Amino acid sequence: MAVGFPAKYSTRCNHSFKAYEAFSEVIKNALEIKGWKLLKEDEGRHQIIAQIPASGSMTLGELCKIQFDTRQYIIESRCILFTQFLDFGKNKKNVKSFLSVVNSL
Repeated sequence: MAVGFPAKYSTRCNHSFKAYEAFSEVIKNALEIKGWKLLKEDEGRHQIIAQIPASGSMTLGELCKIQFDTRQYIIESRCILFTQFLDFGKNKKNVKSFLSVVNSL
């Protein structure tokens, strides 16, 4: 359970992609499978931002930011509402479930 302003969870993952374009394609497919809305892709910064819909009454939804680097990528889930300081484990669950989908592709 994360505590902060806003509550968030992130992790680093190694990858074997040769170029951002291939990585981007896999991430966009995973977003579609999860039903998360692609908000922005910044190809110059190798960054993808998506909105995670609200589920239940614990949060109003979350934002997912995925940052690509040459050997790793960082995935972060944070509550949309800045003043929400408690996420009841939702952000960690978002990251873990998304990584499960990415790893299955």
